[in-house]
Amino acid sequence: MKKQDLNMDIFDNADEETIDVLAKKYIKLSDEEAKRIFHRSRQKYLNNTIKSNKSEENELIIEVKSYKSRVLKRIFAAAATLMVTAIVVTCGYNVIKYKTDLADTSFSSNVAEENKEDPKAPFGDLYNDDIRITSAAYVPYVIKVNDEERHKIADAMNQSVWKIKPDDFFGPNGEYSIVYVYNEGNPYRLEFYDLDNTIVYKSQDVTVMYEGDETAMKCISEFLKSDYAPENLVWYEFEKLTDEGIWDNKFTVPDDELKMFETAKVPEELQGKEIRGYYAEVDYACDNSDIDFITGYSDAIITGYVKNIEFSTYDETFGYNQKSPVTVITVETSEGEIDLIMYGGYISMRDHLGDMLGMTGGKFGEGSQLTDEEIDNIYYYHAPFPYAGRSDEENRLLPVCGEYYAFFVKEDEGKFYITCDLCGILHQNGDDFVQMVSEGEYRHFSLADLIRRTNENNYS
Repeated sequence: MKKQDLNMDIFDNADEETIDVLAKKYIKLSDEEAKRIFHRSRQKYLNNTIKSNKSEENELIIEVKSYKSRVLKRIFAAAATLMVTAIVVTCGYNVIKYKTDLADTSFSSNVAEENKEDPKAPFGDLYNDDIRITSAAYVPYVIKVNDEERHKIADAMNQSVWKIKPDDFFGPNGEYSIVYVYNEGNPYRLEFYDLDNTIVYKSQDVTVMYEGDETAMKCISEFLKSDYAPENLVWYEFEKLTDEGIWDNKFTVPDDELKMFETAKVPEELQGKEIRGYYAEVDYACDNSDIDFITGYSDAIITGYVKNIEFSTYDETFGYNQKSPVTVITVETSEGEIDLIMYGGYISMRDHLGDMLGMTGGKFGEGSQLTDEEIDNIYYYHAPFPYAGRSDEENRLLPVCGEYYAFFVKEDEGKFYITCDLCGILHQNGDDFVQMVSEGEYRHFSLADLIRRTNENNYS
């Protein structure tokens, strides 16, 4: 630092008596001693400060201010000592000023004192972030966190005390739970170790270990003890359980900008009938929404406009004279019309149950107590891919007539069957094709990428 760059206006208004006291009280330091004190103070500060993962060049910019005065010669010894103090105080202020920066508890406590009504965790507020959680008991499944649960977690993190582990802490041990966070394109994770009460923040090349605050630890522990429906569990290949991979191709689109599906219309002949929802039991050993799984079991991709949708049934082969519903989607392609078959749709109770309607004894007891008129008035809608949190009626989703889609299909005896139901139907949006993974969650792919995956993957 050059002497002419010093800005010590702070002493301009100092009275002569104060300057004399300061000049006599502090001993003048040699240049070597002053540099040594400055270096040790700055090094200690940097060792306890974490580089910010939010700044443009991913490092904390420390702004150091110094001061000068026209009375520099009379108070050089005092200024040399006060400069060291000013550096530490000013650096601390600049870290606090960026509320999303990671800081130790001295900075966190200062923030809390200044803003008690709006505390924040050192890595930011999770209130509006996407969150997914897993543990050893769930892997390779990950739990999707809804809005209410996310707000509870955010409050717990904000109310916790975040104290960085000492430098000699060897590292956490035992099993741990993972909280994946997606913050406006910046993915990171929090690892919760119950055995030695540790919380680890990880983001790219930044790792910070904190003492496990009881509020934060208890919140995640109780969350994982809850029961979750299969629809709230997302299956992943192990190699995709990373901070970035877990959000692969994920994005959201406002409902008014992207309408992939619409509620299936009740056919005219079924108007006035009682329609019941029916969800097939899904084998969660595989993920029907995984694009590589879909392409691996598909023979081709058919693109075109949906022209018509009808409902039909086919005979089951395992007895009881039962039938199953299918939806026939007529698609207008560049080479003409083609019918694609998707499992699911409307079916009468008689066709649905077949001979089991008249069975008695054992698990059937005295058989059906419904009258023939009641039986003929009941129909089911088999939802091909039900989404969590939606009503029966809302789960009756089908492609929109007139819209352009890419369909993954498998050929069998000259007929084309849609692979993985609605997950195998991607809606065109600009240059991409969009897959609806769950309610409000989408993945997007280029047509060239879909064709490449279909050619490369072959599980059948």
